Order: sequence, then structure tokens, then C-alpha cells
Amino acid sequence: MDAINQVFASGLEPTLPFSLSFLDIAGAFRLCLILRQLRTAFAASKHASEHETRSWLRSAATTLTVVFGGEALLFPILGIIPGWLISPIPFVLFAAVQALVDAIPSSIIPQISWKTELAHQDPRVADSPFALVFASFVIANGGFFLTGLFSLLHPTSLAFRTPPELMPYGWLTIDLWAAPLITGLYAFLTNAQPGLTNAVWWYLEDNVHVHVESATGKGYPLSPKDAQTFCGVLLVGVFVTRTLVNLGPRPSFSFKVKASPDHSPAGSTDKLVKKKHWNKASKVKPH
Repeated sequence: MDAINQVFASGLEPTLPFSLSFLDIAGAFRLCLILRQLRTAFAASKHASEHETRSWLRSAATTLTVVFGGEALLFPILGIIPGWLISPIPFVLFAAVQALVDAIPSSIIPQISWKTELAHQDPRVADSPFALVFASFVIANGGFFLTGLFSLLHPTSLAFRTPPELMPYGWLTIDLWAAPLITGLYAFLTNAQPGLTNAVWWYLEDNVHVHVESATGKGYPLSPKDAQTFCGVLLVGVFVTRTLVNLGPRPSFSFKVKASPDHSPAGSTDKLVKKKHWNKASKVKPH
């Protein structure tokens, strides 16, 4: 755990100009690359006559909406001043990285087939488990919701559109529930919010028969660094698994089916029938 903590600490160390860290740059490149892949996928699904000439400013505005849209929705309600309102560095970082990513030739871009604590002056908000989970949900997903609502990633003109999160089975998207889940887990592991911790322990004691006394003093609660590392590794595992499921090889199965006596050729009693499951071309959603 100490080795992983050191890796995270070195990645978060603001050693680059303008107090930026390596993970700041890597995260910005990852997001901008994904947004470009999404734009390419949307453009391929539209007829060329529907395409609108896309400017760099629209691409930059899309990226900034994804990054800061959730904060812009929630922070006025909580009376919190967002950091990007004070310093222009976040705007410049994501806009510059988006310009660099857009300059990468399309031929080498593959096609698409943490710690969060709610610190508030009102104790009713700071001590509310629902406020903690809901705030992380809006901050993480609000930008993508606005992007889908205004069709910012589509090659057509701006128009209102139902966000993917509100489409059938949209709630199953990992990105939608990963943020509140990891935030709640971090708060529980560190006992950062007694209201959430008490609710979880009440459930564990009542249903799993695990008592808080048995965990206290035996590694619980975790230190903030250990909890951050654990949640980070878990989050990486979740997204790697999602990638393997979506883009990895699909399993195929073979089994024998008894041929009908009326239609089987002479001397043949059965034949091998190959069935391929998880067919990408025909996905049947459960009812």
C-alpha cells in the first residue's frame, strides 16, 4: 500500500509549471481524446449534408462544459466559489490540450466501438449523507448531461436532445454511478462523515452481523492516503473491466444438435452447430 501511495503522491505533486501535476496533464489528455472519439462516432452516424463546420471554440466549449458543468450547476446552490472562477489555468489547460488532441491525425486515434468531501458552512449540508452522494453525482455527471442536452458533440447545429443518461438503460452507465459510489466508499473508509458511516454500520450490523467494534483498531478507519489509494485502484479496476467487456473478444460456444431423421443425410446422425453469443450486431436487451 505504501508503494502505491508514493506513486499517487508523485503523480499529484505540482512539479510542472503553473502548479500542475502529471495526473492533471494525463487526465486532461484522456478526457479530450475520449471527447474527440465521441465526436468522430457521432459524425459517422450522420449524413454529410447534416454536418456543420466545427470550430475549435465549439470543441473547447464542449470540453469545458463537461469538466465544469457539474460545478456550475451545484456550487451556486451551495454558495461555493469554484476554483476555475478565480484562476484561468484550468480553462487554459483543457482548451490547449483539446487543440493538441484535435491536431492528432485521425488514423492513429482508435475508434470507439478523488477524494471528494462536502465541506459546507451549513452543518445540515455538511453532515447529510444524501448531500454528499448527490453533490458528487451532479459534479461528475452534470457536464456530460449538459453536453448531451445541447448536442455539443454532434456534427450538426446545436439542438435540444434527450441526454443518453435519460434514454432506456442509460442509468446502467458506469460513469453515472461510479462517482457517488466511490465518494461514499471513501467517506465510509475514513469516517469522514459520521452520518454516512453510522448508516452503513447499522446496515452491516443488522444484516451481515459485522459490528463496528470488531473493525475499530484493526485498520479501520483508514488514513486519507490509504483510502484514496484503495478507491483509486478500485476505480481503475472498474473502468478496465468495462473496457474489456465492451471492446474485448467475445466468447463463442459450440455444441451438437441432433439432426432430424427426415432431413439428415444418409450415414449422418448429428451435425455440429456453432452458436456465437454476444453478437455485436444484434444485442437483445432484457425485458
